[in-house]
Amino acid sequence: MTKRTAIAVTGGVLLAVVVAGIWAQAVQPPEAFPASSLVAFVLFGLSIVISFANIPLIWANRRQIRFQITASGFRLIPASDPLLPAIGTLTLVAAAISMLIGGHGLLAPDTPPPVRLTLTVVSIACVLPFLALGVLIASTALRPGGTELTPEGIGVTTPFAHRFIPWEALASGGPPRPSLGWNGQQIRLAIVRPDLVQQRGFQASMGPTTAPTLPLQTKTHRWLIADAIRWYAEHPEDRAAIGTEAEHDRLTGRFEIRAEVKPSRPLTIAIAVWTTYAGVLLGVLTAVADLVLMRVFGDELLAADPELTPTDVDGSLAMFTIYGAAEVAAALLAGAIAVVLAKQVSRGADPARLGLAVLSGLVLFAALCPCGSPLLGLDDTLAGPFVFMAWFAIRGLIALAAIATLVLLVVPASERFTRPR
Repeated sequence: MTKRTAIAVTGGVLLAVVVAGIWAQAVQPPEAFPASSLVAFVLFGLSIVISFANIPLIWANRRQIRFQITASGFRLIPASDPLLPAIGTLTLVAAAISMLIGGHGLLAPDTPPPVRLTLTVVSIACVLPFLALGVLIASTALRPGGTELTPEGIGVTTPFAHRFIPWEALASGGPPRPSLGWNGQQIRLAIVRPDLVQQRGFQASMGPTTAPTLPLQTKTHRWLIADAIRWYAEHPEDRAAIGTEAEHDRLTGRFEIRAEVKPSRPLTIAIAVWTTYAGVLLGVLTAVADLVLMRVFGDELLAADPELTPTDVDGSLAMFTIYGAAEVAAALLAGAIAVVLAKQVSRGADPARLGLAVLSGLVLFAALCPCGSPLLGLDDTLAGPFVFMAWFAIRGLIALAAIATLVLLVVPASERFTRPR
């Protein structure tokens, strides 16, 4: 399947889901939970999962001592295929559209029609920027971009701009090798002939023509990029061979660039990873148990309120189901993100370590939050004391797992293992 076909199929499926949600909301009872809002929540969660699924692709096989050979030259290897982020963004756009168009369903049933009409018009107007963003993201995934070394110079293409820097415009002796840490995300070029630089589009992210910058969101080793630019700026006789296998082999063989050697994985990282897995399993099982128990004890939970009518009881039981399903979905989503981050932490990814630490802090806050489960309404029943003890005990275990993971991730041994050199 080509990228164009994948984008078209994704857009069609998302459009069908959004339309189905809005249609279901139009025919459902006013007191029911808006179907389009439920669709929006599901799509929003799916977009987050897709975005985090791209993390392993970005961090796999980094710092390769090679370029991508094309018909026109040597292209920097992209950090990841733009198709997956494009699908994730389109899913997020679909979630925003579903929420904006169907958001007026959250109003009271007796809301005057003019107010509903006004909100509908405003929602459609708010949708238009999201549609434009979706079209832009989709076109970006279909359009080749990035940085490429050609016999004539350096071409840089972004979604919003293009810049071409001839070799004759570059000063000799540079650029120096950038840092391999987070402060080396770009290379600044020294220019002696800014009048030769050609550009079009929005150039703010590329720097001025007198000191242009090259983004380094790539799997090609940063030192190889700097060394290659410096070599071709000083050796015009070798430029004509750019784009050939033979020149690529000669170029990569000219410079001493050794692969990064990570220290052995410390015990703190290993324990943090397994603590994360245990916390994920405990959280998912707890959410599933909440859903099952709310269905089993639903009648007991509602019996305490004698003023409820049969219609109110049916609606409350439905809300219990929605609450439990949302809790399971949130646990699965957070668990999937935690597992992805933990795997990357075990491989030495520093951003994943920071992300997992932040996620552990959020889980700790949620575990200690005083807002309880509807199951705590069983306090006057025979099962009440057991539910209370089990609920607080499980919350305590989840909080302990989050604290342990957070502490283990921020100790110096873990930082030395993941911090880029």
